[in-house]
Amino acid sequence: MKRDYNSTTNQHIKGLLVTREVYHCQTSVVEKLFTDNIDELYELPNMWHYRTDLSDGEFIGDEEDKEEKQEEIETKIAELEDLRTGLITGDREKDAENSGKHDEITAQIDALEDDLRELDNDETEPAEIFEWWLISDWMGRKLSERGEVIYEDYGCTWWGRQCTGQAILLDYVVSMIAEEMEILDGMASSWADRK
Repeated sequence: MKRDYNSTTNQHIKGLLVTREVYHCQTSVVEKLFTDNIDELYELPNMWHYRTDLSDGEFIGDEEDKEEKQEEIETKIAELEDLRTGLITGDREKDAENSGKHDEITAQIDALEDDLRELDNDETEPAEIFEWWLISDWMGRKLSERGEVIYEDYGCTWWGRQCTGQAILLDYVVSMIAEEMEILDGMASSWADRK
């Protein structure tokens, strides 16, 4: 079932979650903390990732995600090669009928092989942090599990938000946390009736 994460009810629910777990924007505070030791920023967990344009869209992830994507592409290539081999029957008429399909599959394989080369040549780059938010420790763990940059020091937890210009409740990662908690509209522990 496709869920509408941004229905009016779900925006209300996610707004409650954000109000409870996300406290204040403290971008200037965190930037000041890193002024004298910028190297510490680049050593934070989830700070480095791969970003690659692939035939099926942009890939962003860490080393483990990259390996999974490579395995997924290799599996697709093997399946397409088997399909392409099955089109060759030795019967001239059938092989002629299948030539268009054969060419189409070959083009798909070529595109996937290009994707593998792109991933092989890809190098990590740092996350682009636009805002730093003071958050609860719990929210810090949840965001970190989803690859978000978290900085913990001085008894505080900050989230390095990688987007800006929209309400935090609209961030996809917040929708994923709310879904995992099963608090969205129609779910087992829905917060739809909360004020």
